[in-house]
Amino acid sequence: MIRRSPVSLSLCAIVAVLASATPVQADEIEECAAAAEKGQDLRDQSKLVEARESILRCAQSTCPKMVRGDCEKWLPEIEARIPTVVLHVVDDAGSDLVAVKVERNGAAWLDKLDGAAIQMNPGATKLKFSAEGFEPVDKEIVVAESQRGRIVEIALKRAGSSGAPSPTAPDDIAEADDGGGPGILPWALLGVGVAGLGTFAVTQILASGEVSDVEDGCGKTKTCADAELDPIRTKLTISAIGLGVGIAGVGASIAVFALMSGGNDKRDARAIQFVPVVGPTAAGAFVDVPLSF
Repeated sequence: MIRRSPVSLSLCAIVAVLASATPVQADEIEECAAAAEKGQDLRDQSKLVEARESILRCAQSTCPKMVRGDCEKWLPEIEARIPTVVLHVVDDAGSDLVAVKVERNGAAWLDKLDGAAIQMNPGATKLKFSAEGFEPVDKEIVVAESQRGRIVEIALKRAGSSGAPSPTAPDDIAEADDGGGPGILPWALLGVGVAGLGTFAVTQILASGEVSDVEDGCGKTKTCADAELDPIRTKLTISAIGLGVGIAGVGASIAVFALMSGGNDKRDARAIQFVPVVGPTAAGAFVDVPLSF
C-alpha cells in the first residue's frame, strides 16, 4: 500500500502562486491541485482506475511544477497496482462470441468483447454476460491487486436448450458394441485420465518455479503478501485436482477394459458404470509446498 504523502502545496505556496497568476492560470492551478488531492483519495480507497485518471490530469505540463512532480511520481506506482482481466465467452459448441454485453455491478459496462485486457479495480465484482439468442450468465469474481491478464472464461447456453445430451437407449448401445470390442468407454476414460495427469505435471512445474522465486524474494524476509501467494495456491489446487482425475480416469479405464474384454456376458458389462470421483484426500495428499513466508 502506498502511504499517503503530505500535500505538496503548502497554503503559503498556493497563495503566492495564485497572487501572481492571471484568472485563467489561477483556475488551472486550482484544478491541478484538486486533481492531485482527489487522486490520492481514490488511490487510498483502492479505486485505482479512477485514481489514475485524476493523477494523469495533475501530471500535465500545464500544471505547476510543484504539483506535477508529485503526480508524475505517483502515476507509475498506481499503474503497477491496477489489475487487468481478459473476458472470453464461448457458445455451447465452443465457438467464440464477440457480440456479448457485459454488466458490472448492475450497470452497463461493455457492448462487445475484443479479447483485450481490461483494467479493473481490485476486489469483488459482479458481472453479467448476455448475448442475443443465449441465456444470460451471472458470475462474481475477486480480482487481486497487481494481477495482470487474468482470463475469465464464460460459456453461454442457447436459449431453450436443455444443455444436456439426449439419453441413449440400451438398444443403441448394443448396436454400437456389436463388433465385440470393449467399445469407446474405456478409451474415453483413459483420455480423461491422461489429460488429468498432464495437467498435474504442467501445473506442478509452473508452481515449483514460482515457489522458488518467492523463496528467493519475499520468502527470505517473511514479507510475502497474499497477492503474491494466491497464484501459486491456485496452480497447486488445479494440480491436485488433475492428479485425482488422472488416477481415477486411468484406473476406471483399466477396469472397464478388463470387464468388457474378458467377460462373455456383454449385457452385464454394459450395466456397470464407473464415475471418477475427486475428493479432498486427492487434493491434499500429494502436494506439500509451503506458502507462508
